[in-house]
Amino acid sequence: MMKTIYSLSKALALLGLAQLVLGAWVSYITRSSPIMEVSIQSSVAFGFPFAVAFLLRRSLKPMYFFKKMEEAGASIGLVFSAFSRLPS
Repeated sequence: MMKTIYSLSKALALLGLAQLVLGAWVSYITRSSPIMEVSIQSSVAFGFPFAVAFLLRRSLKPMYFFKKMEEAGASIGLVFSAFSRLPS
């Protein structure tokens, strides 16, 4: 599952890059100044794939941590019980 999420985030980042290149090319070809609404909409549409790719990559860190804990033989309950025994 982690490899699937990683490859999905890579595909979304590439999609955002392709959209950036295509938008720059269209802007260069038309040589007109875009109205403010189009500029805002295009920047939001450009940023969305990168934001989703970033969030997907950030979700991998806890998954990797708990996978390592399971491989080490520790369960989530043991980890939380160890933290609850710390002196305050």
